[in-house]
Amino acid sequence: MKRLIPSLLLGLLAACVTVNVYFPAAAAEQAADRIIDTVTSQPGGTKPNNETDRTKTPPNSRLTPNGDRSMGDRLVSNRPVGTRAAADRAVANRALADHAAADPAVADRAVANQPAGQPVLLAAAGALLNLLIPAAEAQASPNLDVSDPQTRAVTASMQQRFGELKKYFDSGVIGLTADGQVAIRDQNAIPLAERAVVARLVAEDNRDRATLYAEIARANKHPEWEPDIRRTFARRWVERGAQPGWYYQDSSGKWLQK
Repeated sequence: MKRLIPSLLLGLLAACVTVNVYFPAAAAEQAADRIIDTVTSQPGGTKPNNETDRTKTPPNSRLTPNGDRSMGDRLVSNRPVGTRAAADRAVANRALADHAAADPAVADRAVANQPAGQPVLLAAAGALLNLLIPAAEAQASPNLDVSDPQTRAVTASMQQRFGELKKYFDSGVIGLTADGQVAIRDQNAIPLAERAVVARLVAEDNRDRATLYAEIARANKHPEWEPDIRRTFARRWVERGAQPGWYYQDSSGKWLQK
């Protein structure tokens, strides 16, 4: 029984470590909002007229308003107070679990060192809670980094292009797709002399968008998150970035007007 308890604890500890690999949906949405606000703002800090005051922090968000900060500052998601300490504790606990996995005697000593008379299972539960609590705290407010140079460069490129694309969004000849990109909705509505320009702008913007989603996933060391990041951006482009009258696709590909 004495040998079984450490083995059980090690299995539970290993399971706990996997908590931090889940996709941080809330942090991704906040990061998407920051980037969308930057892209759709005019150089110099003015934002297009929209029914949503984008300088306001979304409900329940820990992010501060953009204000007059630089683009680099706006792109860095603020780390909530206490998260760093919680993350440090989680790292320390994971290191202890790794040590115990390499040397089972470590787990035996941890159980043997409990105060006399304390049930072994209770001691094991206490040790498990010491790991779970900081890990859960760290996961409760995860941080998605969007401050790497590549992400910032792509965001700046999209911001510069947005001024040219906006009039075509406004007129309804282009719209937002269900996969987070842009598509020409009505080719015939584009003046013949401008069709090549619109096609180029759409192609360049889609190239930047694909790079953006992949780069955010790569920079956060989870390339498998790219589809989730793309879906998050696709939704937030419509909910936050699109202005009234713009067109967007639903999940079936049908064009709708906001």
